Amino acid sequence: MLVSCNWLREFVPQLPAPAKLEQILTDIGLEVEASHIAGPELDNVVAGIILADGKRTSNQVCSVDIGRERPLQIVCTAPNATKNKRVAVALVGAQILGHTIASREIKGVVSEGMMCSAAELRLGDDRKLIIELERDVRPGTPLGTLLETDDHVFDVAVTPNRGDWLSMLGIGRELAAKSTLKLRGVHAASPIKRTDATAIHQVRIDESAARACPKFACLPISNVNANAHTPALICQRLLRCGVRPVSIIVDLTNYVMLELGQPLHAFDRNRLSGDLAVRMGREGEKLELIDKTIAKLSDRYLVVADDAQAQAIGGVMGGMASSITAATTDILLEAAHFTPATIRGRTRELNISSEAAFRFERGVNPNLCEIALWRAARLIKRYCGGTVGSLNVAGATPQAAEAVKLEHGQIKKLTGMAVSLSEAARRLKALGFNISRQRKTLTTVSPPWRFDIERKEDLIEEIIRFGGYSSLPTTMPQLTGTFVAAPQRLIDATMARDRLAHDGYQEIITYAFVRPHWEQDFYANNQPFVLTNPLSEELSAMRSGLFGGLIDRAIYNQRRRQESLRLFEIGRCFNAKDDTQPLLIGGLGWGKVGNALWDDQKHNYDFFDARGSLTRLLPGDELELETLQDHPALHPGRAATILRYGKQIGIVGELHPALLDKHRYPLDPAPVVFELDLDLLINQVRNFAFEPFGKLPLVRRDLAVIVDNQTTAAQLVKSVAGVKVKGFPEIAEIQVFDNFSGGNIISGKRSMGIRITMQGNEENMVEDRINEIMLAITNQLQNDYQAEVRI
Repeated sequence: MLVSCNWLREFVPQLPAPAKLEQILTDIGLEVEASHIAGPELDNVVAGIILADGKRTSNQVCSVDIGRERPLQIVCTAPNATKNKRVAVALVGAQILGHTIASREIKGVVSEGMMCSAAELRLGDDRKLIIELERDVRPGTPLGTLLETDDHVFDVAVTPNRGDWLSMLGIGRELAAKSTLKLRGVHAASPIKRTDATAIHQVRIDESAARACPKFACLPISNVNANAHTPALICQRLLRCGVRPVSIIVDLTNYVMLELGQPLHAFDRNRLSGDLAVRMGREGEKLELIDKTIAKLSDRYLVVADDAQAQAIGGVMGGMASSITAATTDILLEAAHFTPATIRGRTRELNISSEAAFRFERGVNPNLCEIALWRAARLIKRYCGGTVGSLNVAGATPQAAEAVKLEHGQIKKLTGMAVSLSEAARRLKALGFNISRQRKTLTTVSPPWRFDIERKEDLIEEIIRFGGYSSLPTTMPQLTGTFVAAPQRLIDATMARDRLAHDGYQEIITYAFVRPHWEQDFYANNQPFVLTNPLSEELSAMRSGLFGGLIDRAIYNQRRRQESLRLFEIGRCFNAKDDTQPLLIGGLGWGKVGNALWDDQKHNYDFFDARGSLTRLLPGDELELETLQDHPALHPGRAATILRYGKQIGIVGELHPALLDKHRYPLDPAPVVFELDLDLLINQVRNFAFEPFGKLPLVRRDLAVIVDNQTTAAQLVKSVAGVKVKGFPEIAEIQVFDNFSGGNIISGKRSMGIRITMQGNEENMVEDRINEIMLAITNQLQNDYQAEVRI
């Protein structure tokens, strides 16, 4: 929001200097993000009156009074350089666009100055017309004084809950309360005596729209001059507040909106058919807006319509069919109160921007409708002429907000700052609240321009804000409690990040919105969650897993000549089948692994590297891997399901060869990916038990067995581990160290080497006990997998 200091002073005349004012604005919650001087220096540029105009050849020679003994003779070809106009005159010696104005002869006529356009004075874009000043301007008055070019403009950050701050009146009201200064009333906002008894326009609010639009008011004005020139000061104030001047009627309605905060709209009365009604839109109904957008309406949109068609989207933008043109003579001013929920989000749906909607979305004071209409009517009558008809109002001002109570001690309890109820009442009253007090309780009713006060915490915030946040004491909270033992979690998000980072992985964060074909390629998900209003076509589905983002980043880095990657991501995913949002951790390894030293050979990151990372991420003795054959994204035979205590917690494997091509996922070599359900792991608790280190010597025995090709190393380890439970606690470690097929091994069979490490608990292992354990292991393997001991 751009704020003019001079404009604010029309509401609070005794405001301090700009530097002090900037600090006060920041203190009340309006952070000043930037400030600048409004206009350029206009030395030797003054107001003049064109006394006479005439033509000589192609030049228009004007006699201009600038308040001196004799008028100046100035040549000017601008079409609006006509008699009795008040204009901007650059005198001899003035600097205009880098040139010094001098008295010079133009086609035999001496021109003693220059009448200037807005573009020539760097006050706007208009180059064709000279600046026109108001009728009561005295000739010779410096133009910088008239147009307030020394004005300071602040760019303030308005919080979304404060729609009343989107006007000079709203900000002025806060400054007056904070500085204990007097707030002036709205200039010329009283009713005008009706001068056109025939100008009456009926309005109504349909029952279906009554909650969305509680109040709607119209005021007809006849015989206006829509071609009149917008006064220069009004143009400058509009520009300083970020609004581009368009035409006199539109400019004046925008001026009142910036001044009071109430958006207005002007219809061409002669282009309306019958009465006006506020109703909900109809399916299939279309409306061409004044920015030439074609809006497709429905019953979600509030419209202002005549007997023939919709003429405006209520609170958003007017339609082209009834807009003001140069031929307009009779207008109908409209002001209404639209509820924020009705307007919120409509401009985004239509892909348009609107100053009116920006205010209605945040809430506009419903008491401003008539005030704003009379204010705009007086300005139009002054600058465009015309006769005013009868004000017609449909509906009524909404009821006041519900009362909120504040009890003694609640301010200190919430903020740590002691503020008495009498002081709290004083501050709230200064901000416009109605206050009543019963002993130790304040009962407050919010002013009509405050839509954000719903509970006592909101009141306390206002009390502290009014006093200044800097006055809050710095106190440490007093906490009492006892320490409790933290649960011995298997893992959580922080632990996962630390362990993977320690293992050489880098964390990435990608969008939860993904390309729909990723869901089909990686998860065979043909019906993902699809967004109604996506950021783009490529980000239109909600992810059900993390593979897409990881592989996309791997492709990005490969194209930039990276040789290897280890990535991980932790994020929420969206399961359409059961409407859950699991927290997953996904990882990817790709490229060369190993040091680049002369005596070290690199290898491509493979399944076994990923398994090692998972073993370091989670306690290895509790993980099991089972071959996975039918996952759409993973290579059959090079993928596995990850189990813990027999329950699936994730998957790991190499990317499927069918996905690896230059058109889909051009990665070479194939990456290895894994995915774990972190929610399942976080909710699991591991009971750690300390076992003392053994002091006795270790004994190792190797055993080679012949088994079917379908038998996995994990199955053999699990079978041997079962022997330990059955009465042989000396078994300390089990490892599969060899896998051999071919040679003299029967087809369909393979030889696997198992190393068993044993250690006595209280005495050294003896040969008889060792042989007993090995016999038990051999028998167990024979029973479970028909294993044959290889001699």
